[in-house]
Amino acid sequence: MTFGGVSGQFTNENLAIADGPSNLPCIAALWDDWDSDDSGSGVYYQTRGLPGSRRFILQWHNLDGYSSSPSNVTFQTLLFEGSNDILMQYRDVYSGNSRNNGGSATVGIRNMNGHLNGENLQWSYNAGVISGGQAILYAVPEPAALSLFVAFAGCAAVCRWAYKRRRQ
Repeated sequence: MTFGGVSGQFTNENLAIADGPSNLPCIAALWDDWDSDDSGSGVYYQTRGLPGSRRFILQWHNLDGYSSSPSNVTFQTLLFEGSNDILMQYRDVYSGNSRNNGGSATVGIRNMNGHLNGENLQWSYNAGVISGGQAILYAVPEPAALSLFVAFAGCAAVCRWAYKRRRQ
């Protein structure tokens, strides 16, 4: 997810040393090159709750790795209005190949220029350390130190899944 602009970058990067997708603030739930097989798989979102305590939920549902993987993955990110917390939940991250458990993915959050000013929290980079049933909570202090959290308001900011379908 990027904020303040759009990025179609599908190749993941180390958030601590690279400028990320177009140097935009981002949330990398399981940043890899995921694909939909069009049988109910896809990326879905919903805002729930009352103003002041809403939750924006973005779910990557039954996706496989580009161009294919033996098994599909499902995970989601929740943004909490009021606390600015970010919760990443992993239902199934076994893809049956090198992408297993985030083996070729980036997991973390990063602000603009986060690789230079230290405003990044990276959980993993190309390491298969995420497991099914795991949840990661980023508790963001008030006022939010990272500018990507101030634009929540029902995801009024441009938050787009960094996905690009490649053609052979």
